[in-house]
Amino acid sequence: MWFRRLRLALACLFVAGMVGAVAMLACGGPPDRITESAVFHEHRVSRVALGTKLYGEDCAANGSSACVEGICLHFKPGPDEGWACSRHCSQQSDCAGIEGARCRSIYPGGTSTLFCVPPQTYTPAQ
Repeated sequence: MWFRRLRLALACLFVAGMVGAVAMLACGGPPDRITESAVFHEHRVSRVALGTKLYGEDCAANGSSACVEGICLHFKPGPDEGWACSRHCSQQSDCAGIEGARCRSIYPGGTSTLFCVPPQTYTPAQ
């Protein structure tokens, strides 16, 4: 009786091994090496006590605490680039001073709160 169970267990292991081998071949074999992908990280800032940066100036290092109006917007896809002091607006003319800036609502927020948003091509003043 124990011999029968041993044979059955070995047969199951053989079938499982064959299924794994076929699956590996179907998927192109084992990977040659495992590569690390770029890890997305959040942008972290060091706060300052008193904001001195004006509309359009770079606020990447200190975030909204660096801006006189207390608004630092991120307008480029990379986490460490494209941070500029902004301001509230009610019409397009309120965004004068940054060429191509638009008076827009941003997410999260709503349509009642509008900000001057620079174009992705803008380079903030230091």
